[in-house]
Amino acid sequence: MSKYMQIDVRIVPFYEGSFSRCFPKLFEFLREIGYASYVDEDRSLYQMVDILESIVKNEGVPEDYRERVEPFFRKAKEIKKEAREMLLSRKLDDLDKLLYQLEDLFEDLEREIGYR
Repeated sequence: MSKYMQIDVRIVPFYEGSFSRCFPKLFEFLREIGYASYVDEDRSLYQMVDILESIVKNEGVPEDYRERVEPFFRKAKEIKKEAREMLLSRKLDDLDKLLYQLEDLFEDLEREIGYR
């Protein structure tokens, strides 16, 4: 490794506006269950998988809310696992495809999460 330089390959958020603007229903859902502060920083969707996990495992979140998120979390968790492997092995084309899948999943969650 270089003494004065390092390679930095990472996934960063890129929203037109903000997370709350791109995913208003999901943001409102997160706000309602006390998770708005987690997305105020415009985390990447890759990072948001961890937030979904927290929701699913948090017994303080109403069960029906956890049940609505869980199927999306399970799929997102698998995509993130594969994406991490592609990131670590620097297979960026494959990583890009997985990130598109993750985006699609969050768009599906946005449509599904609408209020009762």
